Amino acid sequence: MSDTNWRLRGSCVTQRVDPDVMYPDSNAADEFLAKRICNGCPVSTDCFLDSIANRDWEGVRAEMTGKQRKDWFDQNHPDGKQARQRQVAA
Repeated sequence: MSDTNWRLRGSCVTQRVDPDVMYPDSNAADEFLAKRICNGCPVSTDCFLDSIANRDWEGVRAEMTGKQRKDWFDQNHPDGKQARQRQVAA
């Protein structure tokens, strides 16, 4: 995924969304709007993979909040599983 031009094809860019929209507070309506912008985005997979690779838990990406992506990472990624196992062992 060395081609970072995928970012320019994201719905949040092509629809000229205010970046603050993609970083909602805990307001459910704001989160819903950000996720709706991601819905059907042509680069959603790239966005998700980039957020996981860079451990980016901020904002909404690929229709997931940072907490949702972090939870996915902890449950599914080998590094997340190892960290969780170390916590349980401690």
